Amino acid sequence: MRPPLDTISDPFSELRRQLTSQVACASHPAVNHPCTTPLEAEQWEKSFESCTPDARREHLRWLALNDLYYLVVQILGVKTIRTQWHLERCREVEANCDGIIDLWTRSSGKSLVKTFGRVIQEILRNPEICIGLGSHKSPIAKSFLKPIKTTFESHELLRWLFPEVIYDNPKESPSWSIDGGITVRRKTVTRSEPTISAWGLIDGQPTRQHFDLLVYDDIQQGRESEYMIDKIDNEWQTSLGLSSEKPPRWWMNGVFFRGGCIYENLIERG
Repeated sequence: MRPPLDTISDPFSELRRQLTSQVACASHPAVNHPCTTPLEAEQWEKSFESCTPDARREHLRWLALNDLYYLVVQILGVKTIRTQWHLERCREVEANCDGIIDLWTRSSGKSLVKTFGRVIQEILRNPEICIGLGSHKSPIAKSFLKPIKTTFESHELLRWLFPEVIYDNPKESPSWSIDGGITVRRKTVTRSEPTISAWGLIDGQPTRQHFDLLVYDDIQQGRESEYMIDKIDNEWQTSLGLSSEKPPRWWMNGVFFRGGCIYENLIERG
């Protein structure tokens, strides 16, 4: 049993002691909770080196599905967000994304956490899902899809952990392109929509497609006129009709712009 945190001066001294004093997988603490600090995540990674391959895979699969920070930083190797602040943001995103607009500053990691990491985690949890990724214009949306596609193509560790989701050869997929969207392994054979596709709100919304989840990132790129803000607003409301869920299930990231911002409109409407 893990000792209460308030009974020891260093919350991770006991974890470090157990991980360094034992080599058998069965002897390290159970992998049954998300990491609470970047240090704990690093300690877990070191501890798994002494596990059998099957046990290591089991540990990493559990963390990939249940710990967004560990998935992005330790498994996918995105070290630029290896901070306590980003870990706490990951916990907020895991707790609830639906119907929430996350407004962070530029280069703060919001797209890495949510549009990249959380979307990949959602697909790993449910390969049957269909996700629509929308931005202001199509090239922006496709720039968000590209690293997701590349990760599923070339990340050997992720493929080893989830062979039932990720193709050994993406050419076997019915859809695998930036323009047409990508489709992972799934049981459904009748659904035409890819697992995830990207499009612009004002220059490329799809027709005859429906998505279980709509993810919006950077639907406004800078300060805009009232006319353009109204256009973005109208196109966003139209895009909700692409949802297969009632009410629509959606996430949103963005940057607040003073003097004219679509997010003001959306927040005011609730």
